[in-house]
Amino acid sequence: ASGIAHDLNNSLAITATKLESFGESLPAAQRDELFQIVDSMVDMRGITRQFVSLNRSQRVDRGAVLAREVQRAVSVLPRRVRETVSVYCNGLEGRAITASADEISQVVLNLVLNAFQASNDADVDPQIDITLERHELEDGRPGLALVVTDNGPGVPKEVESRVFSPYVTTKRTGSGLGLYNVARIASENQGCAFLRDSAAHEGASFEITFPEQKRVEP
Repeated sequence: ASGIAHDLNNSLAITATKLESFGESLPAAQRDELFQIVDSMVDMRGITRQFVSLNRSQRVDRGAVLAREVQRAVSVLPRRVRETVSVYCNGLEGRAITASADEISQVVLNLVLNAFQASNDADVDPQIDITLERHELEDGRPGLALVVTDNGPGVPKEVESRVFSPYVTTKRTGSGLGLYNVARIASENQGCAFLRDSAAHEGASFEITFPEQKRVEP
């Protein structure tokens, strides 16, 4: 299953990139429609990963290096999304966590696309920051945090308490499963997902924590 998903995702990524390049030469209305198709193809890549992750009998290679997998996930985003993202590793380039590479990719994909779409829906030019931080878990173990902050409209107060629940969405279109899956991946790796206090920043800021795994890249 993982091999099929990998091949399918590679094909989707190549096709999405070519469609996006072609769309740059189209009139605005047609370009927007084409970009919606590209966004759907990116969503499909996330869905295939989720199907693989549901296969509990499959061996999962955990202990992924967080910074490296974040950079990889960003690199395959559609160009107009990728250009709005800044990544700050803060000297944590070699640090590994308990999650797998595919799980990190799912987390980044969901958070960044949510941020980009929310900003677009509010007619704001998206600016998305991904920051890696050291984090001490509640039980005192060392961990790492992946923080994604945007300059969009933020999360409405009435939704904040259930933002990680299934089928909850503030977007014009959306399944309401993206943030739910982010929280699920964090929990399954003994971490947590938080919505940071919106009073401290513009837009929305999500913090995803994982225990650190004792493997340091040379």
